[in-house]
Order: sequence, then structure tokens, then C-alpha cells
Amino acid sequence: MRLFTPTGNRRLNEFIGFLWITPALLIALGLLSFSPHDASFNVAGPDRSPSNWIGPAGAHFADLFFQGLGYAAFLVPVGLFLVGKSWFRSRPIESPLAKLIGFALLILALPSLFVLWHFPDVRGAIPPGGLLGGLFSSGLTAGFNAVGANLVAVALLLMAMYLTTQFSFSGVHAWLTQPAGSAAENSKPNLLQKARARWVAWQEERNQQRMRRRVETIKISGRAPVPPQSLASKLSAKKDIAEDDEEAVEEDDRTGPVLVLHPEIAGAASKKSAREPKIARNATAYRLPAPDLLNRPQRSERLEESEMKEFARAIELKLKEFDVEGQVTQINPGPVVTTYEYKPEAGIKYSRITSLSDDLCLALSAESILIERIPG
Repeated sequence: MRLFTPTGNRRLNEFIGFLWITPALLIALGLLSFSPHDASFNVAGPDRSPSNWIGPAGAHFADLFFQGLGYAAFLVPVGLFLVGKSWFRSRPIESPLAKLIGFALLILALPSLFVLWHFPDVRGAIPPGGLLGGLFSSGLTAGFNAVGANLVAVALLLMAMYLTTQFSFSGVHAWLTQPAGSAAENSKPNLLQKARARWVAWQEERNQQRMRRRVETIKISGRAPVPPQSLASKLSAKKDIAEDDEEAVEEDDRTGPVLVLHPEIAGAASKKSAREPKIARNATAYRLPAPDLLNRPQRSERLEESEMKEFARAIELKLKEFDVEGQVTQINPGPVVTTYEYKPEAGIKYSRITSLSDDLCLALSAESILIERIPG
């Protein structure tokens, strides 16, 4: 497999890659501009020049590739271009034997599928799978019937993709089922996600239109009147409520302790329950949230005594640069904020010190500094 392994000389590799890419482009242009009326190996055309972009050579080779492979003839320039690209970049092809076998299976399976799936003829003159696709598809159909032939051809196509590309079923499944948030963050959304998003947007728009029509109808004709209720329906509703209350009382009797009331207390309770609604006293399913939901406190960095003295010295020197004389009289270390008490000399305005907060931040490499006066 020396043919697929670049050498150590980069200039030689670029030259060989150029030799691979040039025929790939010529064959591709010849296939794209193919015309069945041009003179070729099996067509006696007129004396005029062919319409093929590559001239007579392109017409002959395009006819030869289409006659043999059909639409799969475009795999030939693609393969040549990929090999030339690897040589041009001085990058060896991984597993060249597996890639070669996969490419052969691809050239065998793809023309067969073009014939089995009844693709249109090439320029209306050549079968879609060429001679190779016609022979292989007829053999598969004779041995496995139509359904089996399609399954075998698709299986060969998947095997070829496994050998020649990074295709895998797990990768396809992950690509189709990846969340929209991560797809939006890392890459563009796929077709399934776009279709799902459009379906959700269409449903929301439909619901909004329905609500607008309902509001307009209410504005024009008003709300629909409440249907009248008969006495029989009210009695049946009261009966249903009473039955529900009895079932609830029976359930409470089965699950809880028995409570015996004095007749007078029972009578008062019955009168009270007749006037006021019943309050359920059973335990609800609500649970307090776990303390783990709270954010953990940030770790505070404890400064050493020497570091705090260095900061105090830096404050004095930085203020002295701006003709502000004074000294740090006291340091109050804290878990989050450390306070430095600075006593300026007489005659120095407080506003001069507060205007130097940004310069002190730069000198101490601090994110922010708060300057406040101490009463007294």
C-alpha cells in the first residue's frame, strides 16, 4: 500500500498529490458535461467538435464510465481527489486496505441500488446503474427477490460506509437525539431538531390565533349565558356531595382513632359544620426542600501577616506618588474583606484620596477597593 502512503519529502508529496487531483478534476468536468450525442466508443457522432468541456477525450471517458457504473461514475473522481488531497497534505491514509475494500463495495452496491430504486436514466440514454449495476441487481433479484435484493444492497452500502468513512449507528443516533440547547451551543441544529422546532412554533401560533378569535367573539357577542339548573339537578348534586362526605368519614374511621363526642357538643358541631365548610386535616404530600439546594459558601483566602503588611506598605507608597502623605495605622483582617485604616497628614483633602481608588486597584491587583471615612 505504498501508493497511499506519502514520503518524507514534502515537495515530492505535493507533486504526486497534484498528479492525482488533476485527472480527478478532468474526469469530473467530463462527467458533468457529458452528452450522449457526442462521438464516443459506441456512438458514431458527426464531424463537429463535441460539446463536452474536456473535448473528445472527455466525451470518450465519460461515456465509458457512465456505461459501466451509471451515476456511480462520480465516485471515481471523488476517490482520486481524496487520495491526491492526502498526498498534497503529506498525511497517510489510515487503514488503506480497508478503505480500498470499502470503495470497491461502494462501487458495487450504489449502482445496484440505482437500478433497484428505478432512478432515471443518465441523460435519458444510459441506465442509472450502468452495466455493473444491471448485472449485480439482476443477480440479487434472482437469488433474493426484490425485498431481499434491496436489503443486501443496503447492507453492502452500509458496510462500505463503515470501511471508508467514520459512519456509525451510535453516532447517527446521538446526532438525531441530541438536546436542542447543546446543539445550539456547540453546532448547528440538525434537520430533525429544525422540524421539531417548527412544529412547536406552529402549534403555539395556532393556539394564539384561536385565543384571538375567541376574544374577538366575546367582544362582539358577549359571553355565553350560563345554562339554567333545575331543582332535580341541584338535589342530585347535593346527594352526591353527601355521599362523598360519608365515604370520607368512613375512610377516616378506618384509618384514624375513634372520637366520641358529648351529645350537646356533637349537636353544636353538626350545626357548625352545616354553616361552615369542611377543612381537611389529613397530612399533605408536601415536603420541605432539601438543604442541598442552597449554594455552598465560597472559600475565603486567608492572608498571612506579612502579605497584609506588604499591602499596607504598597498603599502608602502609591498615595505618596500623588503627594498624599500618611500612614496605615491599623489592619483589620476579615473572612472576606480586609480593612486598612489610613491616617493622612494634616491639610490633605478627603476627595484627593477617594479619587485614587482606581490607581490603588492597579497597585494592589485588586478587583475593587472601597474608600470610606471613619467617624472621629
